[in-house]
Amino acid sequence: MTGEVIAATAHPKADRRSSCSEKLAERTKQIVSGIRQFLTRPNRWSAKRSSWFDNLQPTKLRGEDSFGRLLAVRLPEGGLRLITTDGRPPSGLYVS
Repeated sequence: MTGEVIAATAHPKADRRSSCSEKLAERTKQIVSGIRQFLTRPNRWSAKRSSWFDNLQPTKLRGEDSFGRLLAVRLPEGGLRLITTDGRPPSGLYVS
């Protein structure tokens, strides 16, 4: 699904995890992911339209609820890029 990153913060109990709030249409979901090392400037991820899996079972990662998984690619030079959309389609659309 497509969603909008509202905020990306460091996970309070894990060195390599971050917590992102995603706006999905009219609701907000939290996603915990292992991208903290790539969040040198977390605010640069805010307002990005990202793609993520919404059909996973909710899980707890180090005490934090996670309701999906972000889609990203690892760059050859060592960085990471979120898989984003071309333009600004509404959040909540299905990726196909």
